[in-house]
Amino acid sequence: MYDTRAQTALRLFLHNRPASAGAILGVIAIVFLVGIQLAILFGVIEIISNEITHSGADYWVVTPKTTNLDFSNQLPVSYIDRITALKEIDYARPYLNTTGLVRNRDGRYELAITTGVKVPQMTGGPWTFVKGSPASLLDPFGFTMDNTTLEDKETPLFGQLVDVQNRLFRLTAITKHIRCFRGNVGYMSEANARRLFHLNPAFCNAIMVKFKTGALTGANRQNQLQALFPYAKVMTNREIAGQTVRYYLFATGIGGSIFMSAGLSAGIGLVIIGLTLYNNILSYERDIAILRVLGARRKDIFLILLYQVLIVSTIGLLIGFFFLAITLQLTFATRIPVNLPFWFGPVHVCSTILLCLVGSLFAMRHALKIDPATVFR
Repeated sequence: MYDTRAQTALRLFLHNRPASAGAILGVIAIVFLVGIQLAILFGVIEIISNEITHSGADYWVVTPKTTNLDFSNQLPVSYIDRITALKEIDYARPYLNTTGLVRNRDGRYELAITTGVKVPQMTGGPWTFVKGSPASLLDPFGFTMDNTTLEDKETPLFGQLVDVQNRLFRLTAITKHIRCFRGNVGYMSEANARRLFHLNPAFCNAIMVKFKTGALTGANRQNQLQALFPYAKVMTNREIAGQTVRYYLFATGIGGSIFMSAGLSAGIGLVIIGLTLYNNILSYERDIAILRVLGARRKDIFLILLYQVLIVSTIGLLIGFFFLAITLQLTFATRIPVNLPFWFGPVHVCSTILLCLVGSLFAMRHALKIDPATVFR
């Protein structure tokens, strides 16, 4: 059976279009502004942890006071011999992470976070490409750059020589959206990285460990590795990724800035919705009084206003997500870090509707107190 209260809500919505448009604008502000801020937050989280999550390692051996993998201290490479002595181990490989300068064609230098990849296994190396493949690093002078770095017309072209730390390498592969919080990302062989940056061959920044399928359980694996290294720390892939993300978000203040911006956006939208709905109700206060005289109960008035909030929310959500989708599509291939997980959409919809309901509470409370006798004044 068709609910006449929903029909009444639609008529009231269409009756005062400027106020209804203002309420819709508030919803669009919440959806778009909060969505953009959180997309940047998730994008930052992705570029902070993407090398770790795509490494394929189960565990990482790091120094005890490591706060994040980008600033890890030195570990003896000889630790690898201890690890590989365990029959449950598939492999253990060194992780090298250092910083260098790449020279553009116009003579300018840009910062590049360079990862040394163990050849020919390619563990911890690049995983997605525009041109080339992991095998490109088999070239004794091979080097990779990301497609977001190569947007500048002055950057080297595929197959050209690249000046890295005043040594020439060949751009043998272009990665796709592999970025780092500290700067551009490049890969070269472990041997080249050690020679170029004068790294001690007896040390590495961390050790990546992979267990054989079905070998031990998670807790037993970690305990077995930790027993080998009383002066080092063994962390799961998820633990080291989470610790690195928390460091950048909270120790650097970037997380607080994004959360504050998202909160302000939600607050602005909440105020807009509350004010416009309140003014909307004031504009047809007489209409609500007439409905009360005609026998409408407080419950009916409440449902009419609730339907109106849902109408405003639905229209605002559709428009807001439309603009959000277009903006994210335009910025995805740029250097701006944006990313939204699959679950974000439903959560954002529910939270936006909840904010709309909260913003309309004061207006609803006023409407329920309208005296039917005011229609005769």
